[in-house]
This record gives sequence, structure tokens and C-alpha cells, in this order.
Amino acid sequence: MVDESFIAAEAPPGGADNIPAAAAAPESPLPPTAEIQQMFAELKQTLADIKQSRPQLELMQQELHNTALQRDNHAAELKKIKDAQTLQRIADDYSFNDMEYLEFVLQKNNVQCDDPESVKSFMQELKKSKPRFFNLQLKAGAGSRPGKAAGNVPPGSELKRMDALEMLISHAREIN
Repeated sequence: MVDESFIAAEAPPGGADNIPAAAAAPESPLPPTAEIQQMFAELKQTLADIKQSRPQLELMQQELHNTALQRDNHAAELKKIKDAQTLQRIADDYSFNDMEYLEFVLQKNNVQCDDPESVKSFMQELKKSKPRFFNLQLKAGAGSRPGKAAGNVPPGSELKRMDALEMLISHAREIN
């Protein structure tokens, strides 16, 4: 059952005059109309400024994107140049004569080019297994140097025996 005693109850003494002023008229949560119109005008101006600066922002974004692409391309090119220099240094250090094959075989065997010990051990093994890719260390020995003696002797002067033979060979016709 519902207690209905409050319906029949009398009003508090003093009537409506006893209610506090703040509770009597609730304040509007919105600011006055003039302030709303001013805020609306400011928002419209801000929106217009944003719309006006949007092409500039898009242009700046495109320039930023292009600059980032250039940076990435230059970084990749620099890495490629450094890798080529590293390969050239390795090839020179070990007298290797085929750069493309060296690059292939190093990548295939996962050799870290920046680790001198792993490169050294790998190149020693490669030299044993495939010596044809390495230049031979030859030293000049005794013997004649063709073309040197005969060219210095004027025609009609006396030639030494080996010089005469060299001249005959150099002027001989080819046999087909």
C-alpha cells in the first residue's frame, strides 16, 4: 500500500515566500543570446580560415611526402654505395676477380660483411673450393720482354741474336 499522507498534508508555513531565490527560478544553462551570436560568428570565421588554409595544408603535406620519399631513396642509394664499397674492399683484400659472384655467394651463405673474422674464414674456404675466382700472385721472373729491345734499335744497325729473332717473330705473317 502507498502512503498517501503527504497529499493531505498542509503546505509549510510561510508559503511560497519561504522558498530560496536560487531554487525559485532555475537558471538557463545557455549564455545570453548576444554571447551565443558572438561565439557563432567566431566559429564561422575560424571555419572560413581553415577552409582558406586547407590548400596550403594539402600542399605542405604533399611536399612533406615527396621529401620523405627523397630521403628514403637517398638512404637506399647510400646503403647500396656502402655495400658496393665493402664488396670492393673484400675483393681487393683477397684478390677476388668477380664482384657479382662475390656478392651472390656472400648473400647466399649469409656472411656478414662487417665482421672481418667471418669474411676471412669464408674467403679462405672459398679460395680452397673455387680457386679460379682468385687472382694468382705472380712475380716477374727472368726472361725477355717482347717488343722492348727491337723497338729501340734503329733499322740497319746490328741486332743481337735474340733481338733479331724477336723482330722476325713480330713481323711474321699470320697463318690462317
